[in-house]
Amino acid sequence: RRLLMPDLMLLWHQRTPCKLYLSPMNFKINCIIIDDDPEVVTYVKAFISDISFLNLVATYTNSALAIERLVADDVKLIFLDINLPGINGMEFARTIYDPFNPSKPRIVFISGSEDYVRDGYKVDALDYLLKPFSFEDLFKAAYKARIFFESQAKLNAGFIMLKVEHELV
Repeated sequence: RRLLMPDLMLLWHQRTPCKLYLSPMNFKINCIIIDDDPEVVTYVKAFISDISFLNLVATYTNSALAIERLVADDVKLIFLDINLPGINGMEFARTIYDPFNPSKPRIVFISGSEDYVRDGYKVDALDYLLKPFSFEDLFKAAYKARIFFESQAKLNAGFIMLKVEHELV
């Protein structure tokens, strides 16, 4: 027996407990890269181009230049280096952090040092990638972002999220 609803399909099987299957979201996550190392920017851009649900809209060599884009655009995800000229990445993250505004961009830190991992949690970073990182590492971080934004979209649409068999549905 099937009951179809927008973005939601409930499947009922007589032999198994009821399971809830959510259809995949059809949006792309607009993202930017903020890193002063051109080699890292090229590296991350190449990885992002292979991830179908990410849309890279710009790259920046310092955080001050990126502020204008964050105000003007619907950027949802920032791949952010910590050691930047001027305002470092962690200070930038603290500046834009607002725990009461879920529409603020989320951050994936990129760093060559583990020194700021704890601070990353204080600004609700989605992930912290240590250089050098692999495509798989970046993909996992991007997928965390996708799950986060899909959950936000469902909450905004009035859906209730349930945890069933260790999965958020």
